[in-house]
Amino acid sequence: MKWGIHSVNICYLCYNKAEDLDHLLFQCQFATEVWGKVKGLAEISGQGTNWHQIINDMVNSGNGNNIMSVVRRLLLAASVYDIWKERNGRIFRDVTRSSEDVFKGIMETVKTRLMSLTVRESVAVRRMESLWGITCKRVVS
Repeated sequence: MKWGIHSVNICYLCYNKAEDLDHLLFQCQFATEVWGKVKGLAEISGQGTNWHQIINDMVNSGNGNNIMSVVRRLLLAASVYDIWKERNGRIFRDVTRSSEDVFKGIMETVKTRLMSLTVRESVAVRRMESLWGITCKRVVS
């Protein structure tokens, strides 16, 4: 709209409400289904439904360089990217995926990224590897 392009402002994921950042990524029924599954994996217990609340929920869940904090950030980034990609696929290519397919894409993205990490041996790392069914590279002492 800022660029002078006028079109119907509707969410292409649910076709029910006007599209804005918070609706598209966290409030739309489609995004709610995806984000609900992601929050469980990220161990985020907050009920945030907008960008600022989600960030606060993540900070309150623990922030830093520990493995769960890294997993949380990866899951958030992959969720935002894949939901946005789904929106654009529907608008520009007339391609539609289910929320389950988008969730599976997020999982694969994060899993691939986690496998490329070099980590220190810890109980938390072993737990994460078991949960994701992967093995990470270890720091050589």
